[in-house]
Amino acid sequence: MQPVNVNFTAHFRAIAAPMPRFATNDELVAITGLQRQTLRLWVLRGLLPKPTLFSDGRDGVRTRWPYEAVERARFVMKMKAQGHKLDEIAERVRAQWSDQAEDA
Repeated sequence: MQPVNVNFTAHFRAIAAPMPRFATNDELVAITGLQRQTLRLWVLRGLLPKPTLFSDGRDGVRTRWPYEAVERARFVMKMKAQGHKLDEIAERVRAQWSDQAEDA
């Protein structure tokens, strides 16, 4: 039997890596598969937190989503897949993320 060569340093670095503090528009679209219009609509309905807009001085205005938006988007998608309406989901989002949902 051959010994298994495992890179424990890389493994533990991956586990200990801090969660990112924000996601870009492109990252959120790639992770969720949603369109940007859908993300904007979900913000207006209180399903997602508001993103921060900033200028990098070179490429114009960019969007930064609090990384919690990824978790909330996945939650909304899961609830929609189970047949819940957006109004019902918004109530659950407010209950689960009460302090952040008030900011949205």
